[in-house]
Amino acid sequence: MNNLNRLQRMGLTLAFFGLAACGLGAVANPRQFFISYLVGWTFWLGLSLGCLGVAMIHHLTGGRWGFVTRRFLEAGFMALPVMLLLFVPLLFGLRDLYPWACPNAVMASETLRQKTIYLSIPWFCARTAVFFAIWIGMAYRLRKWSLQQDASADPAPTIKMRALSGPGIVIYPLTATFAFIDWVMSIEPQWYSTIFLVIVLIGQILTAFAFITLLLALFRDQPPFRDVATRTHFHDLGNLLLAFVIFWTYVSFSQLLIIYSGNLPREIDWYLIRITGGWKWIIALLALFHFFVPFFCCCSVS
Repeated sequence: MNNLNRLQRMGLTLAFFGLAACGLGAVANPRQFFISYLVGWTFWLGLSLGCLGVAMIHHLTGGRWGFVTRRFLEAGFMALPVMLLLFVPLLFGLRDLYPWACPNAVMASETLRQKTIYLSIPWFCARTAVFFAIWIGMAYRLRKWSLQQDASADPAPTIKMRALSGPGIVIYPLTATFAFIDWVMSIEPQWYSTIFLVIVLIGQILTAFAFITLLLALFRDQPPFRDVATRTHFHDLGNLLLAFVIFWTYVSFSQLLIIYSGNLPREIDWYLIRITGGWKWIIALLALFHFFVPFFCCCSVS
């Protein structure tokens, strides 16, 4: 409990300084502020959605690892209403983020004119509201039934969670695919990829597994985890982390290899921008810390 209180105080302190920095950034350079804000917002939203996806995976498949991490997963996906609130500032920067939101850019581009039926501010906002309504609805029901199961020996709440998780594990990636097309891919509407959204979704699941593993390690010596968390739980979580690290690397490298080999102007430009200048160091760090280091760490403990 002391660790939790300390983390909460630290989080509130960082949130205060972060809010102050956001205010300064919005005044000094509005366009860069909205770009940076979108990056941060999509990361933390991805963690919440990843927790929702992992929770539904466990409700369907079972496994000892899920019972000791269930509250961590629920804490993660119950932050979705907060993420909806934090989306509001982005509405003031749509024209700074998306070319399709700028009338002059639309008039100058045939590609943008062809996409105006889908990529328009009213439809963009309406789809966002629908996505969050679906995600929050599933999250609240899973949380409600989970608490009911803790207070009762009747298996009915578990059956309900499993019944929702079946269609939910399909609804989550389907809605998230359209959502991240809106929020991320439409920044460059001329570029498209059929596997980009798979990379995003696998990254969310991987982030969620890393999140719950870290929290279980942090609280393993405190009740009630002290009496139930064992080496077996960490072994299972390590195997799952390793699997999704490999999967994320596979789909990411596959897209790079196919696009780079095809060398089509409408596709390769996206990568050419991201493998020049300072971006080379970002790619090196991703390869090192998003694959090689976790891969060998997981293998060493397995």
